[in-house]
Amino acid sequence: MKQSLGGIWNYEPLEHTVVKESETVHIYEGLSPAGEMELPQNWQLAGLEDFNGVVRFTRAFRADLRPGERVFLKFAGVDYSADVRFNGVHLGTHQGYFQAFEFEVTDIISPENALEVSVSCPREDEHSLWPDKKVLVKGVFNHHDARPGGWHPESGQSKAR
Repeated sequence: MKQSLGGIWNYEPLEHTVVKESETVHIYEGLSPAGEMELPQNWQLAGLEDFNGVVRFTRAFRADLRPGERVFLKFAGVDYSADVRFNGVHLGTHQGYFQAFEFEVTDIISPENALEVSVSCPREDEHSLWPDKKVLVKGVFNHHDARPGGWHPESGQSKAR
């Protein structure tokens, strides 16, 4: 069975997150409203502009199962880490922007399924981490490559001031 789960997903921002040198700050106020988003896509481009933190994505889908077939959920990449639940079962976590990963779901897939992926993409504090103590390894794109002013030696991934 090969089936793409690209398309419209429900999303809900859960928290703003800022990673500092000595702590991680979690802010639960002033969150964007829940909505729908077409995936795969950078959430900055899809309407969650200037959002850094945790967003829960959910999608229900039907699966045409073939007897004896092994089934895997394959992710081409998640920016930056993912916590995955499938049909109420916690499958695991993964960290790494462009790195593909997968989970076998042969024993828990059914004709009707529910997938939940909580994605964490925190903001790194520009005063305590940038540019020499970065925590997130994002390759040549640094942080949110779709964002204007994506890197600045004084403001980090915040818009250049």
